[in-house]
Amino acid sequence: MAKHETLLEMAQRHVAETKTRVDRQAALVAQLIRQGRDTVEAQALLASLESTLHVMCEVLTRQQAREARQRLRPLRRR
Repeated sequence: MAKHETLLEMAQRHVAETKTRVDRQAALVAQLIRQGRDTVEAQALLASLESTLHVMCEVLTRQQAREARQRLRPLRRR
């Protein structure tokens, strides 16, 4: 975790970094296809990255909801 980075910020950073990896891998798969090369392993890695990104987005959504509830909590006590 970066200095002074909240859990939400860390989750957002991880999602952004993984989206970049997915995009890069998709471009590599496309390049391999254009070159007529075998893409089995590259596509398997892409599928794994996409699955990981999906899970990370779910974690981010839960963290956003958790933080939203925490912001509302003091209001409910009034």
